[in-house]
Amino acid sequence: MTTITATLQQFKQHLADLARLSQAAALLNWDLETGMPRKGAAARAEALGLLSGEIFTRFVSPQTAEALAALTAPGVTLDATDAALVRVTRRDYDKSQAIPPALVREIATVAGQAQPAWEQARHDNTFAPFVPYLTRLLALKCEVADIVGHRGNRYDALLDDYEPGLTAAALIPLIADLRRELVPLVDAIIDRQQSQPAPAVPAVPVEAQRALALALLDLLHFDSDAGRLDASAHPFSITIAPGDHRVTTRFDVADFRSSFFSVLHECGHALYELGIPAALQLTPLADGASMAIHESQSRFWENVVGRSRPFLAFVLPLLQRHCPALAAWSADDLFRSANSVRRSLIRTEADEVTYNLHVMLRFELENELLGGRLAVTDLPAAWNDRCRALLGCTPASDREGVLQDVHWAHGSFGYFPSYMLGNLYAAQLTDALRRDLPDFDTLLARGDTQAPLAWLRDRVHRHGRMLEPHELMLRATGSAPDSRHFLAYLRSKFLGDARS
Repeated sequence: MTTITATLQQFKQHLADLARLSQAAALLNWDLETGMPRKGAAARAEALGLLSGEIFTRFVSPQTAEALAALTAPGVTLDATDAALVRVTRRDYDKSQAIPPALVREIATVAGQAQPAWEQARHDNTFAPFVPYLTRLLALKCEVADIVGHRGNRYDALLDDYEPGLTAAALIPLIADLRRELVPLVDAIIDRQQSQPAPAVPAVPVEAQRALALALLDLLHFDSDAGRLDASAHPFSITIAPGDHRVTTRFDVADFRSSFFSVLHECGHALYELGIPAALQLTPLADGASMAIHESQSRFWENVVGRSRPFLAFVLPLLQRHCPALAAWSADDLFRSANSVRRSLIRTEADEVTYNLHVMLRFELENELLGGRLAVTDLPAAWNDRCRALLGCTPASDREGVLQDVHWAHGSFGYFPSYMLGNLYAAQLTDALRRDLPDFDTLLARGDTQAPLAWLRDRVHRHGRMLEPHELMLRATGSAPDSRHFLAYLRSKFLGDARS
């Protein structure tokens, strides 16, 4: 065995050990959000802090540095997969090694405390009790951004965790262009839909919605032997380990659509990770190319497929079988209900047209928080003002406004733009998919999701994190990412094109 071969094997074993420790942390986090008794919060936060600190310390250890140095030495030749592994790990290492492990542990501990505090604040519909946790998390993430380094905007350092290489300066003109197009588009679509309002949504029991959710997962080829469905305050998807993928949803008796579409969304995330090859597992390559690429998969299944006329017509009998209260609905009723455009308050339940406006609101607030131009205590008022300006409506409570998302309780500053970019990428991928599968609508009309899933497996999933997001989109679609596809998709679907 050559020295390089031995070094590579030892390096992979080191990374596999770290991955297994991360699996334990993922399981603790899943339990924190799904079933942990409230009084267990303090102990769980300490356990997560200790475990996160240990994983981080091992990753930035001399063992990692020495292996990377040996594997990038002059004259060393690696195959494409191993070269990508070294490149991605080097990038992660270079960004992480300056951060003190104690800081990583503290962030994990405070986030573990903040999660149940957010849940309680949301339940009580008051922001004030959550303020100390959010203030501390913000300060800690600012500290990380300053240590990692940036060119005058802390947001860039944190955004880079989710979208490698992207900056706020690049996002701002993209957002301005989208906003300029979306605001009049929202007005035009709402005016058109007023003549045919969606039907009133009947109450549907939770158990009926749960049965429907499981049927939808099966329809999308989610492997029930490799995953499970649970309920949580905020829907999410998490991979615990290869063969163990968890999705959650939120059931609302008054509006079955909340669970219906969140299940499709979270299943999209899980399908992505289920499609990453076994050869990449237990390495940093066993993940999405970026969070926007990840979101493109969830938005594809939730919106492009799940809100399409052909798929909804196919799924209507299934829906009625599980939810008899919808027996009188026609396929057109379901389509109009699924695609009703309105100025709404809740991001996770927003329609496709206004959704990105919700993301813009959060990006602007985060950018100001990290730049020190907005205080945490002023967030509710700032949120309400921005909501009125962007969406034309004002939250009546903190639960409808500043407390609706869990991301800040996790310390996930910089995550939200991924949702917007995911919408753009999903539309662009769909245009490429339609070129290869011209019978896409026919497939959906008979409930055949295998062909589009196979296309995504080949173009997106199998690469894991081997390709940079820009390169993946270029290879998958034939062109660099842009917003034209998304805007054309919206106009086509909502303003009268037959391809809806």
